[in-house]
This record gives sequence, structure tokens and C-alpha cells, in this order.
Amino acid sequence: MDLVKVPLDTSFDSWQRVGAFTSRYLPPETYVLKWTFRKNWVHDEDNPIALALVSFWVEGDVKGGAQQCATCLPGYSCLQGTNSMSACQPGFYSDKPNVSVCERCTGNSVTTDLAEYYCRQCPNGTKASNNNDRCENTCHYVEGEFEYDLRSLKGRRFGPILPTNVKEGDRNYNDYLSLHRYYFSLCEPVNKDGDDTCNIHEGKRVELAYVCQRLNANRSYSLGDWVRYKSLGYTGLELQFTSGDRCSNGAERTTNITLLCVDQKSTNRQVSFVAENPMCHYTFTLYDPSACPACTAASYNRTYSDCDKDGMQIETWYVKPEAIGCQGGMGLPAPRSVHCNRCLPNYYDSTWSDCNSGSQQTVYFVKKEYQGCVDDGSNTPTVATRSCSVIDAKPGANTFTIVVLSVFTSVVVLALCLWRVTKERNKLSVQYQLLARESANSSEMVPSAATQEEDDEFNQPSAESSA
Repeated sequence: MDLVKVPLDTSFDSWQRVGAFTSRYLPPETYVLKWTFRKNWVHDEDNPIALALVSFWVEGDVKGGAQQCATCLPGYSCLQGTNSMSACQPGFYSDKPNVSVCERCTGNSVTTDLAEYYCRQCPNGTKASNNNDRCENTCHYVEGEFEYDLRSLKGRRFGPILPTNVKEGDRNYNDYLSLHRYYFSLCEPVNKDGDDTCNIHEGKRVELAYVCQRLNANRSYSLGDWVRYKSLGYTGLELQFTSGDRCSNGAERTTNITLLCVDQKSTNRQVSFVAENPMCHYTFTLYDPSACPACTAASYNRTYSDCDKDGMQIETWYVKPEAIGCQGGMGLPAPRSVHCNRCLPNYYDSTWSDCNSGSQQTVYFVKKEYQGCVDDGSNTPTVATRSCSVIDAKPGANTFTIVVLSVFTSVVVLALCLWRVTKERNKLSVQYQLLARESANSSEMVPSAATQEEDDEFNQPSAESSA
């Protein structure tokens, strides 16, 4: 067996031994053993030299160690040859096992926690941050015909909001009492720019919360940083905040803030705390003009004056009663003169055009009773398009096909019924004939009652003969 010295600096010695080696811990094999140590000279007869072992390698063992590599789980990355998994950071993910590098979320998708294996799409009304690690509230939301613009609330923070019948006092004194106080900011986190409104939770800063609860200088809670909108029509809208800090019962803290529409001139712009339920769900109400949806064409209706001698009438628009509170957006159209016999939306009927390249469009025409009205294009319905096949290549083709199939089916059913009736009739006729024949045969074989009595008298022995 060879013993080789490996050159190192003056403070360490390194030796390498190659050859057969037997150990109580390893099976007999040929190994390469390397060790590095530092010599400490000690003036002691019993321990003249002390060695400080710095490192030790065993190479060549094919049986020791792990029998197979462990799986690197989704949500983690593992460099080849390492013995640990690294969690994907917020903004990154891995959706497959055994990846070496986590991938970044793209577009309007994010991951907000460690070790996530898929990216979530930001809800309507929010957008992904530059790092794709959270969804930021845009304060602009569209649902159907309703459009809400809350951007006038940007930079406004509401609070402290206190439970009912609790009076606001000095901040330091309230911290001393650990009084529950609530804050929210709809268009950016409450603690934007390093503010300490809700500063610490379990030793970490509460940085991303849109809604928070403060107890004291060292204890605050996030009540939600994931935003979803819900339209309440012309009444207002609702903001739902989830993914807050967990309660003592394990549930995440969540918040609903209902924004109710009020007129710009209204002085009722109050915010109030409504309730906290046992599952740590908090409810607030805010009255503000920004909760009023923007005015659109659907917010207005129109009326017409009587016709004048020139065949003209005045078209006047007005706000629908339920849309009185709409703010901004499309303005009220100005009155205008129109022809009295102008075609109105209900004057039209429609059919489908011929099938062309797999699609067909609606073709509108004026109903017979309204023919002669002036079509100025203002009330013509929107053209729709649909896919089509040969069977509906022309208008009415489906109806004709259905009628033909119905007639054919009826004829077949009627023929089957007649055949069935005829068959049953023949069957009954045969059975009737058989019954009649059997009845005739029975009449010939069975004697009458008088004949039977005569036979009985003939067969009965007389008294004399018996004697």
C-alpha cells in the first residue's frame, strides 16, 4: 500500500493512501483515503504531538452512502450533486420534479409564497408587480356594463377605525392598552414608503397588506393582500381581501369592504367598522362618490316629441332612474332632430345569410308592418356571426329538414301500427276458429243429462235380483 504526501501550504499537512483497506464500517474494497491535519506541538511527555483533523475523504466506495437519489419536489430546485432542495422564491415556480432552476412567472401571473409549483393569474382589476411576486390593485374595474374608477382614492389611508362605542385616544396610550385599531388603503399597501402604521407581526414587517389591524408597536396583523372585486350595480361595489395572517384557529384573516355610491355633493363620506366574526373575517363600509359606476350608453334612455309639419321630431336622452348616481364616463347625449318615421330597434327582424367559408351572418330587414321607415343606421342591430355547416347553408334549411323527417317518421309509425293491428286481428281469428272447433267436439262426446239418468237406471240392479 502506498502512502503519498500531497503538497499544501505550511500550516497544513495532507496525506493520501491508496490500496486495500478494511474497516468495521466499510466492506473490503480498494479506496483512496485523504486526510488533512494541522500539527500542534505540545511540550508534554504524555502527549508530545496533537493533531487537529481538518478534513477527511473516502473515494472509491460503491456500496456506501445513499442507494439512490431522492426526488427534488415541485416548487424546489436542486443543483446536481447537492443534498438539499432550494425553495423557489416569490415570483418563481417549478411545476416538475428534479429541476435545477426555478422559472419566473410571466405576464399577469404571480407566486406570492416560497416553494410554489404554479403561477396564479391576478384577478380582474389587479396587475402583476414587476417581479411577479404580488398582484397590485389598479383601482380600475370593469364588470359587464359597469365600470368603476377608484383611482381618486390613491394615496388615501383610512383609519384608525375603531369598533363601535370605542373612543379614539392617544396612540401610545392605545398601544399600551393593545386596543384593536384598523387601517386600510385601497390602491396601495397601508405601510407604503416605510410607514409604521401596522409595522410588526411575529418579528417581520407587515409590508404588503391593504388592510391591517394594530394592537401595539410590536404587534400587528395583515387582514389581506390579495384583492378581488364584485360589482353591486349602480349601488356600488365590494372589495374582498384574502391571504391575511392566520388566526389562532388557523384560518386566514380576510376582509370585505363595501363601497357605497353617494353624490359628489354629499357630505356623508364616512367609513365604519361593521363586524368581526369568530373566523377572523372583518367587514367595513365606506360611502364615497368613487363607488359610483361610470356612465355608459346603458345608463341612458330616450324619448321622442310629436312630429312637426316637416316630418321631424326631437330625440331627447335622459338618465335611467336606477342610474342616477353614475359618475363621469359617457356624457348625456345632446337632443337632436330625427325623421318621424325613422326605423326603431323593434322594427327589425333577422335571418341568417348563406353559409360562406364555414360562417354566416345575421341579415336584418324591416318588418312588413313597419316598411317605409327611414333607416339612418342609428338603430340597426349589431351584426352577429356564427359557424355553419351544409345543413344550415340557407335560411330555413333546418326547418325543412325537420318537417321532412317528421313526416317520414309519422308514416313509418303509422305503417307499423297498421301492421301490428292486422297481425293481432289474424291471430285472434285463428284463436277463435280453434275455440269453435274444440267446442263442437266437446258437444258430441259429452252425453246429455236424460241419457245419463237412463244409463244409471239400466245399470242399477233390481231388488229381486239382489235378493
